[in-house]
Amino acid sequence: MDDNNKTKAELVKELEKLRSLVSDMESKRHLTGKLEKGSSLQDIFGKFPTLKEVDDYMIADAMERSNGNQGAAAALLGITRQALNQRLKKRKA
Repeated sequence: MDDNNKTKAELVKELEKLRSLVSDMESKRHLTGKLEKGSSLQDIFGKFPTLKEVDDYMIADAMERSNGNQGAAAALLGITRQALNQRLKKRKA
């Protein structure tokens, strides 16, 4: 598998993890802060959010909760620090 296909496969895997995590969080209502009990992601975004919007939201929230510590934020998100760093670079571009 070349690097491009490997990167795509890793991204798909991370998006599947994200989708599963969001689904888990929604069904169990474990979010705090902006997402109050009985709320949904749709309440936060004002519409059903895209995966990119949810991804951006979760990264920003994890970075805030970890006081900017990328290693801690990555652990909260269930991804490597390197994967988080790549996503942060893409957001700036």
